[in-house]
Amino acid sequence: MIKSIQLSDSLVGILGSLYIFFIIFLIVLAILWIILPFAVFRIKNRVDNVDKNLVEIGRILRNIEANNRVSYQNNPDIKDGGASIAQLYSKQNQGET
Repeated sequence: MIKSIQLSDSLVGILGSLYIFFIIFLIVLAILWIILPFAVFRIKNRVDNVDKNLVEIGRILRNIEANNRVSYQNNPDIKDGGASIAQLYSKQNQGET
């Protein structure tokens, strides 16, 4: 003989509410899962553009530093024969004080 379990009305209401919230959560999760690849590839293109810009900025900064090294080669104040950006900055700040 199987005994039937009787649930109170409040427990049935709570379980029903949890079931509805769980279904809504799964629907939202499914929608986000479908949208995810589009967001990833859209961001990937932007990151690729930023990467190209950073490479270009790095190239420009290397050219600037190379030009500074050439223009300051004969400067007796700098021991290694070339000026790095940090040395030039510190030299400019010493002149201002």
